[in-house]
Amino acid sequence: NGAGKTTTIAKLAAQHVMQHGREDIALLTTDSGRVGAQEQLRAYGRILQVPVHSADSATEAARTLRVLRNKSRVFIDTAGLSFRDQQGLAELEQLVSAMSPDHCYLTLPADAEAYVQSEIIDAYSRFDLQGAVISRIDEAMRLGGLLSNLIEHRLPAVWCANGPKVPQNLSPADATKLVSIAMRMARGFTPALR
Repeated sequence: NGAGKTTTIAKLAAQHVMQHGREDIALLTTDSGRVGAQEQLRAYGRILQVPVHSADSATEAARTLRVLRNKSRVFIDTAGLSFRDQQGLAELEQLVSAMSPDHCYLTLPADAEAYVQSEIIDAYSRFDLQGAVISRIDEAMRLGGLLSNLIEHRLPAVWCANGPKVPQNLSPADATKLVSIAMRMARGFTPALR
């Protein structure tokens, strides 16, 4: 919840449109639970002039993807779930299985505590993740724990989001830059003396 999935999808879609045009792209939202979730993605779709589809079930999502098979890119936005919501994760697993996406990425907030990030990665590891989108870097105090978690879980960072601007605040992950940012943050952090 609140990791930045919808905004990240909008950023990825915007970058795709700028590089390749809007003819071969579509957006699909399966988030029918959060108030305004589908409307947020639809607003981005209107701005980018790309079609946005919604699906309320695994069957409907799979059917929609079959209709969109001629598109080179379909970005799928799923509902945000607590990593402790076992029933929700099981339902998401059914949805992902029905859709059979080419790639599945975890949006991992950089400003979460390191132990929470580890639990998030563990909970979502059932989805055969190809990588992580590191979000909310601009709100993080440190990155060392996040980098350690990615290394420990052998989960490559693929994209980095460092703010809410679409499409500007998204870039391909670069290990050297991430370590540099982490070092800068560590040098600037001074624990409060009591």
